[in-house]
Amino acid sequence: MDLLLWNLPRRFRSVADSFVVALLEPRLIAMMLPKPQARYYVILDTFMTLRKSYLRHLALPRPFFMRKPYIPDAPNPHTGRFNSHRYRAYPWYIKPTFSRRWGLKAWQIWMVGGTLPGDDGAKYHPEGYLIDEVGPQYQKGKGEERMSEIRSRLAKQNRGGCPFKPPPFLNMDPVD
Repeated sequence: MDLLLWNLPRRFRSVADSFVVALLEPRLIAMMLPKPQARYYVILDTFMTLRKSYLRHLALPRPFFMRKPYIPDAPNPHTGRFNSHRYRAYPWYIKPTFSRRWGLKAWQIWMVGGTLPGDDGAKYHPEGYLIDEVGPQYQKGKGEERMSEIRSRLAKQNRGGCPFKPPPFLNMDPVD
């Protein structure tokens, strides 16, 4: 629990502990944490219900110009690979540009001990990625022939209709 609430002031920790336990209580029963009072469940349930109603009925989708692109729409035209635009902890697939290495945000990340794009060479794949290459390093390049066979077989099949509808030879229609 200390790891989860490490940056919270001490005077709020007991209340925050109770809310966290109330939120995760069915999953944490094996940890033998003390069960919080009923008021924490009521407050948490009320807050979640209000939030759900707000998001469902009042919150509009973000306009296109305000959206934050985490995943690119198209690959880099020079390399043919995809590069991510943003990252949280580690700069996976981030191209190390001047602003990402020396800009204000880069200085902030560096001052708290974070990893910048290009710090560890090719460890975080700054050149980008191809969809076929995403996954564990030891699996890279394996199964490409089989995947191309499956793609060609699927392209030849009739793909129209609902994928969950049983084939006609099973005749699973209800009998009148």
